[in-house]
Amino acid sequence: MRRVAGIWIPVALAAALFAGCALKGVTQPTSVPHTIVFVQGPIDTVNHVVHLFWFGSDASGYIAGYELRLLNPLAPSDSLWRFTTSTDTLLTVYTPTGGTSAVFEVRAINDRGVRDPNPAVERFEFRNRPPIVRFVGKPNPGDHSDTTFASVTVDWSVLDLDGDATKVIYMVWLDGQAVSVLVPKTTRSPSAGS
Repeated sequence: MRRVAGIWIPVALAAALFAGCALKGVTQPTSVPHTIVFVQGPIDTVNHVVHLFWFGSDASGYIAGYELRLLNPLAPSDSLWRFTTSTDTLLTVYTPTGGTSAVFEVRAINDRGVRDPNPAVERFEFRNRPPIVRFVGKPNPGDHSDTTFASVTVDWSVLDLDGDATKVIYMVWLDGQAVSVLVPKTTRSPSAGS
């Protein structure tokens, strides 16, 4: 029995020493973080608003934060990376001409300060064409016997090709007097006003 114990003790001791030396001199494999971005819910193409979400992962550490930016040709000054620990944002895209092609980028940063070398990208094509308004029928001058109060009834319909016609605001004026705009209240369907 002594001999069996004498053989196993040096083997066990050598294995322990070998394992300790191997772990001490070997660096752990490092990984780079990976980022994913996604849109949840509808995109408001008229107001150019979108709710974005993202998350990051790292096989050999944890995510300490994120850097994000919006590349919009109509707002080039907003293209700098900004740090955040949030995982979502409500993004409103600046579109003074009614349309733009914007690119949102986000990259995770791990606990060692390593950034995702391939940021997650979401591309947007925003446009807002003006609504099309058409008069329906001819104006009805009403009863001609009323000489005290001049009035006319006008009906119109609206078509908003890339928006919601229920959110259209009507502005009405007479004889080119756009400085005297009236915003009528309508009790009709969203596609008609008076």
